[in-house]
Amino acid sequence: MSLHQINELFGAAALGHALFYSHSPALRFELSGGDVPVDQFSQAYDRARQLATAAFRTSPQVTVVLACSGIKKHAAMLRAARSCGVALPALWERATIPPDSGSDGSESSLVAFEVEQDVVPRLLWGVLAQELGVRPRLFGQLYLADPIRGVLLHPYDDRGLDVIGPGVQVLSELYTEFGPWLLEYDLQRMQEFFAGR
Repeated sequence: MSLHQINELFGAAALGHALFYSHSPALRFELSGGDVPVDQFSQAYDRARQLATAAFRTSPQVTVVLACSGIKKHAAMLRAARSCGVALPALWERATIPPDSGSDGSESSLVAFEVEQDVVPRLLWGVLAQELGVRPRLFGQLYLADPIRGVLLHPYDDRGLDVIGPGVQVLSELYTEFGPWLLEYDLQRMQEFFAGR
């Protein structure tokens, strides 16, 4: 799946920040919990893996998008992915996005490629490790998508994970199966869309 196809299927803001607030339907899950960093990371990693497994349960491959601000950081982003056990396959795509009005003025670098589903936990480990100081860790943002199931996951840090997409059935299943993990602050908005489906 190309970056263009991701924008076509999930919308122009699909690879941005705070996906939950710019898409409908959308889910926002709370990941980490506890006061001790070890407990926070363990819970976040366990929950993220379970959510990804459920979202991609019939997906042989998942589209990965890694994003970072600043073109000079592109190489560091790819080195960090390799440190997590994720190397770029032979076929991959790169794009540069001009800065938007809310950014620090830096261009963004995006890299998209396909991985087998069993590689997804390595990517989740890497992105969740960033703010807790766990190693190895990724550099930048991570997006995981399956165009056939119509679902895109964005674990924005160890605290939470957004799910968007036209795959209302998949999102509804996640809403039901993982209801206790839904972020309470945004629960009313999710209930308004998914309750009774």
